[in-house]
Amino acid sequence: MNMTFKTKALLIMIPVLIVISLVHTLVSIRTEKEMVRSEIVKRAEMMTMLATKTGELPILSGNAELLKGTVNFLTSSAEVSSVTFYNAAGRVLIHNGPEPSRESPRFSPERAILMTEEADYFVYYAPVFTVRAQNDFDIFQESDQVKKVKENIGWIRLGFSKRPMRETEARIVLQGLLLAALFSVVGSALVYFLISAATRPLERIVQVANGIAGGSLDLEVGIDTQGVELGTLARAFLVMKNTIEQVLKETEVLIMAVRSGNLSTRSDLAPFSGEWCKLISGLNELTEAFAKTHEELIEAKEAAEGANRAKSEFLANMSHELRTPLNAILGYAQILKRQGKLPPEQLQQLEVIHSSGDHLLTLINDVLDVGKIEACKMELDSQPFNLSLLLRQVMNITRVKAEEKGLHFRYEATGALPEYLLGDERKLRQILLNLLSNAVKYTRHGGVTIRVGFQPDPSLFSCEVIDTGIGIPGDRLEQVFEPFAQLAVDRQVNEGTGLGLTISKRLAALMQGSLAVESQAGRGSVFTLAVPLTPVEDAGVALELTEYAVTGYPGPRRHVLVVDDNPHNASLLVSLLTPLGFEVSTAQDGAQALFLAGSRRMDLAVLDLVMPELDGVEVAGRLRLVSNNPGIRIIGASAAVSGSSRKEEFCAVCDDFVTKPIGIDRLLEKIGQQLGLAWETVPGEREASSGRVREPEDALAAPVGAELEELYRYALLGDMRQVAAFAARLERQEPYRPFAVRLKGLAEGFRTKAVLALVERRLEAARE
Repeated sequence: MNMTFKTKALLIMIPVLIVISLVHTLVSIRTEKEMVRSEIVKRAEMMTMLATKTGELPILSGNAELLKGTVNFLTSSAEVSSVTFYNAAGRVLIHNGPEPSRESPRFSPERAILMTEEADYFVYYAPVFTVRAQNDFDIFQESDQVKKVKENIGWIRLGFSKRPMRETEARIVLQGLLLAALFSVVGSALVYFLISAATRPLERIVQVANGIAGGSLDLEVGIDTQGVELGTLARAFLVMKNTIEQVLKETEVLIMAVRSGNLSTRSDLAPFSGEWCKLISGLNELTEAFAKTHEELIEAKEAAEGANRAKSEFLANMSHELRTPLNAILGYAQILKRQGKLPPEQLQQLEVIHSSGDHLLTLINDVLDVGKIEACKMELDSQPFNLSLLLRQVMNITRVKAEEKGLHFRYEATGALPEYLLGDERKLRQILLNLLSNAVKYTRHGGVTIRVGFQPDPSLFSCEVIDTGIGIPGDRLEQVFEPFAQLAVDRQVNEGTGLGLTISKRLAALMQGSLAVESQAGRGSVFTLAVPLTPVEDAGVALELTEYAVTGYPGPRRHVLVVDDNPHNASLLVSLLTPLGFEVSTAQDGAQALFLAGSRRMDLAVLDLVMPELDGVEVAGRLRLVSNNPGIRIIGASAAVSGSSRKEEFCAVCDDFVTKPIGIDRLLEKIGQQLGLAWETVPGEREASSGRVREPEDALAAPVGAELEELYRYALLGDMRQVAAFAARLERQEPYRPFAVRLKGLAEGFRTKAVLALVERRLEAARE
């Protein structure tokens, strides 16, 4: 039977379309049913894992009411049909829901999660473990060095109903069949119109081709030549038609020229054609050279941008990796200082740890600040700060280095100093530490003196750092402030990068101050710092917290959710907030945080930015949507480099933000603001917070005669055990107690050089 191309195409395409639609629908239904089942099984497995964590405390306590409350909490989910808790011996502690149709499997602690399937339920069995540190003091060690004990305390059985899965599968099948029918009808109609539209231009082209074959060149194709397939065919017909017309015209002109004898020779056209070819060739070479240069410039630009991105990413990652462990070090140091139960010598040692950690944090920040200084993007952070406390911190750090080199270290105040000043504390601390560290580094004999003063009108803080070191030649006084400049002494290679004085001078200029130096080679140096700083009468809440220890707050108990993938950081906040009366829950990732926020009321969340899978920005965006408390407050925390787009986005979605390492006073201030709390406080350790400078060693009373000679022998031998025993005996004598405490601290730290230097100075003073 003769059929047109259009009819044949329709008879082939429509059945194929219907078959493809049905096959695709069946495959999609099967795939979606498997996905639904997999998702439900995965969700059930996740809920079982979370249930093992939730059931850990009830099983450990054996409290019936707590078990009942936990079961009610788990069965509050519509998916959970039954809950059973077993003890370590496999005995049922509590059961809620339909009885299992099968016997319980044989329990084995080595098996993580066991799933069995019944007619209407998925049943999960999982062991419940508790993990504890073998040694209570392992909290100060790295997590990979802590010895832990994992103990099986029971099992949990959860039954999940299949009804939601079957309802979803039925809906998927119905929707799939309806979509298949709709797709078949609409697809058949589209095929019909498309084939009709496609064959119409072909019929027109056939007419034009027949006309050209008959010698008629007047017919127009009448097809849009902008298309791809049909447009190409139409253009080909037009070119063919125009070529035929042109050939006919040129043939006619050629015939007429031959007849008239006016045909030009080929040599007449050759010169013009050659110059034209040379011009075109030159333009082509110029274009190729320009394109090659352009490509090289693009490659160089991309390489420079890649190197800059790599540098920025490296600095950001290193800053985050270094600041994260510092968060735990500084945090626990602050918590221990607040306990008020440490003896003075240990409190002083803890203060050195805290000050050194702050110094390390300052160095990390300065690495990032160098680029800002060069780009003139450094900004001042003016906040009230305790001047005496700042001086004590920098001197405690420097005193340790001076004692190890056998140098004396003196502090002098030329007048009364204000208690609080307004300015950038971090930048002032960095300048002082740089000056004092350089003074100790370039001094071999004698000592270092820091002399501070304050001029009230105009308000000007001044500081002189005087050393008896090697000095600086007159022709190099200004060079010491240049980047990477260091003094070479007796072929000695000095530590450091040579950036300290450069940063210090530029920071002083940024604070509208000045830094100058006077020195003579071989006689020492005097660095003079002058910075305008304003005294503060009312230091505000943040400084009040340093003078008073927070003990709690009045009113109902508040629930805080701590979200951090680092267990040390989470443990730090739990140790801080729990004694103050907060109920604290912890989550190690975003998914667990969202689950906890949806299962119980949370008043506040302290949320980390950098976490696996869901980061802080995504969690903060979803937290208020799933939380039982839509008014939950969120305080963000991050050790990431400032200025990153992700951190700025994180700050925008949070109610407040703190930078890691987290300052406890700052965090408590923000928690009080967000929850509207009035803190209950008691006076803190005045010695730890008053900022009084430690008494100079020359003023410490020490024994003389045979006792001091005996101590000197122990120091020469490096026998720190005997030195510590001598100090313990001397500590019972009241006049010598400060000297004994200092001596004992150095001996227990095995700082033999510092012990020997201390005893030699007291021996020289006694002989004089």
